[in-house]
Amino acid sequence: MQSFSSFTLILFMTLMLCPGRSTGAPVVQDAQSDRDAIYRREGRGDMSGAQVFDDIGKTQVGQIAATVHEIQALGSQTDSQLPGEVPKAIRGLLTTLKHQLRDIIIKQVNARASRSSPARMRAAARAALAGYGVPVGEPEAWTHDPFLAGYGYVLGLEIERPASHPDLLVAKTRLAIPCGDDTSFYLFKRNAGRYELALALEANGYETLLGAQSSFAYSISPPDGRGNFFVVAADVNAWCTSRWQGLRYKVMRIGSSPYEPQFIARAEHGVLIDKAPMFKLTTRVDGFRLSFWEAQSLDGGIMERRYVLNYALTGSGLKRIAPLAFRPEDFLDEWIHLPWAAASEWVEPSRLAELQSWHERLQAHNNHCCSEFDLDALRPYRPRLKTWRVVVNFSDELAGQLPPRVAFKISRRRGTFFIEDIRPKT
Repeated sequence: MQSFSSFTLILFMTLMLCPGRSTGAPVVQDAQSDRDAIYRREGRGDMSGAQVFDDIGKTQVGQIAATVHEIQALGSQTDSQLPGEVPKAIRGLLTTLKHQLRDIIIKQVNARASRSSPARMRAAARAALAGYGVPVGEPEAWTHDPFLAGYGYVLGLEIERPASHPDLLVAKTRLAIPCGDDTSFYLFKRNAGRYELALALEANGYETLLGAQSSFAYSISPPDGRGNFFVVAADVNAWCTSRWQGLRYKVMRIGSSPYEPQFIARAEHGVLIDKAPMFKLTTRVDGFRLSFWEAQSLDGGIMERRYVLNYALTGSGLKRIAPLAFRPEDFLDEWIHLPWAAASEWVEPSRLAELQSWHERLQAHNNHCCSEFDLDALRPYRPRLKTWRVVVNFSDELAGQLPPRVAFKISRRRGTFFIEDIRPKT
């Protein structure tokens, strides 16, 4: 018995000093060439593998590898799930993985050797993950069918400096989920020679794929005269069917803590996901603009149109400003769906009461089944004066509510559309 215990001790010490290639343990030495390739590709050829792990931490990277492998194993075992349901065992692990990735980014952005370049920070973090068998990028399954790629892949890890903000850094991690992806966003602000996490956006604990921050994008406004800025983040829910999905956007400033931003506004809108780009987001010092494609509700045959949400920041929140749409018929569709308090800003003031009455009748209609544009009648009144006539035909189902044909006179002044007149068309 004594000799057996001694042998066991010797064997254990041998394994500790000379690690092998067991499937459960990460192989660091054999990944050196992979790390070197990443350094060259990412512009980080001046950093040795040993320095990477000094900056990142072997324990942290090993924990990430363990979490990734656990998620992948659980994902391969799940079946008989409801459509879009995220397995319960995976929900908490996704949050764990996000926080592990966040923590190595925090460590890396403050590492002395890589402080000068976001590209070097990114390269070191990616190389350290690759050394432990966690490559950053799209797996082969994603290439063949991104809807079925599954959980447990790190699709992206980015670190970048926003334009006009030399004291800020942005980091994003992007994880694979079926039928989409899930991005986490981290904003760092430099303070006393270090980068501190100032704002974080994560989607955690969601029961279905709808909860993930998929197709994520952000924009940071240029600083105003006092150095203040705001952040707009937008994403589209993941799902496995339909080209019609939901576009969500948040407008915020840095708050009392990273996970408690000061929200200026939060809203959601329908979006068509088969357009490229899916949406476009830009910011200005005093506002932002979001454009995309969605339903044309006045004519089901046309089905879709371009939308533009253009907002100015005010003391109390947001104010919609021109343009409301890019074409007169699209402006009409948008105008009908606005509450009268907003719609009244885009009409001829001398006919306010009459146009309000029409607006109430048209808004009560508000569905896709019973109207269409008379395209033959859609033409400029006087092109030089930038005035159009838009005629809408309403079905017999609305005979008691609206005339069968209604003509709208729409003008454009200084780049802004206005409703000039509405009357039955004979």
